[in-house]
Amino acid sequence: MMNEEQKELVYAGILGFVVGDALGVPVEFESREELKQNPVSGMTGYGTHHQPPGTWSDDSSLMFCLMETFVAGFDLRKLGNRFINWLDIGYWTPYGKAFDVGIGTRKAIDRLRDTSIHPKDAGGSAEKDNGNGASMRILPLCFALQNQSLEERVSFVSDVSSLTHKHPRSLIGSTFLIELGIALLQGKSIPESNQIAQDHTKTIFHDEKELSHYKRLLMDPKEWIDVLARKEDIMALVDSFVKSINGTLA
Repeated sequence: MMNEEQKELVYAGILGFVVGDALGVPVEFESREELKQNPVSGMTGYGTHHQPPGTWSDDSSLMFCLMETFVAGFDLRKLGNRFINWLDIGYWTPYGKAFDVGIGTRKAIDRLRDTSIHPKDAGGSAEKDNGNGASMRILPLCFALQNQSLEERVSFVSDVSSLTHKHPRSLIGSTFLIELGIALLQGKSIPESNQIAQDHTKTIFHDEKELSHYKRLLMDPKEWIDVLARKEDIMALVDSFVKSINGTLA
C-alpha cells in the first residue's frame, strides 16, 4: 500500500513530465545556440508544430497509453492497440490528432496491426532503428516496478520497449533510465542513484557488445579526473588550498 508521500511522488513525476513535454513542443528541433538566444521561460505555443500553449507530444500520449493499460489490467497486445489508436484516431492526444511521430515508431505501429506478430517483436531491431522512442514513454514503470526484482524489472522494461524499439542499444538505455528513476524514488542521492543504475545495467548486459556505446554514461566520474591535463598540478593546488583554509572553517 502506498503512503501519501509515495502517491505525491507519482503525481509530481507524471505531471512534471507532461509540463516539461509541453514546454518543449514549440521549440523541438531548435539548436542549442537558438535556445541560448531565446531560452524557454514559460509555456508558449505554435513554434515548431504550430500547436497552442499547453500541448503535449507523442511522448506524453504514449505514456498515457501505458498508464491506462496498467489500470485496465496489463496486456502487451492491448498496449499495442492503444498505440495504434493514438496514431489512427488521435487517442490520448490533446486535440484528437497525432501531429508528430517518429519513423521507427510509425513502422513499429504498422507491424502491431499484424496480429500474427507478437507485440514484443514489432519494434525495429536493426542498428538504424535505434532511438529514444521507447525511453520517452516509460517513466510510469519506475513507480510500477520499484518493488520487483532486478531481473523482473529488466524483463518488463524490455517487453514494453520492444513494442517500438527492440535493438539491444535501445533496451540498455531504457533499463538505465528506469534503474536511475527507481533509485531516486528510494531516496538515494543523484550520485548514488547514478552508481546503482550503472551497476545494474552492467550486471544485466555484461555480455552485450552494445554496452560499449554507453561508455561515457557508465564511466565512474572519478575516471574523468585521470584524463585531465596537468592532473598532478591541479591535485597539488587543491591540496594546498585545503591546507590554507583548514581551521578557518568551523
